[in-house]
Amino acid sequence: MDKMEARRQAKQMMRKHLSKMPHYKWGKDTYYIEQTYYADSNAAIRILMESGETWGMLSANIPMWAGLLKPGQFFAKTWSENEDWSKAALASGLFIDTGEGCLTGFVRAPIWQMNF
Repeated sequence: MDKMEARRQAKQMMRKHLSKMPHYKWGKDTYYIEQTYYADSNAAIRILMESGETWGMLSANIPMWAGLLKPGQFFAKTWSENEDWSKAALASGLFIDTGEGCLTGFVRAPIWQMNF
């Protein structure tokens, strides 16, 4: 198998993998949601681009406040570089803002519930 064929097959496998993931549109692009876990077992939400590369982390790991989280919940990073696209993620309906949260540094980290 030559390099071109190997790349084509890899892209095809990535598309198949992504097609099974929850996703949302922001502008003209589609972003995919990968649920994983931090080393301390708290939920981690990674946002992937159509290429399969990481766009960013929607979650923030705040171990000292992890006791506030219920199953399926995580601290959403809605500040800094996430400010714009985290709004699109919430508007997708795939997440629900619980109205709860905690202070971390100079910001409030809201608790979101996964809805997928």
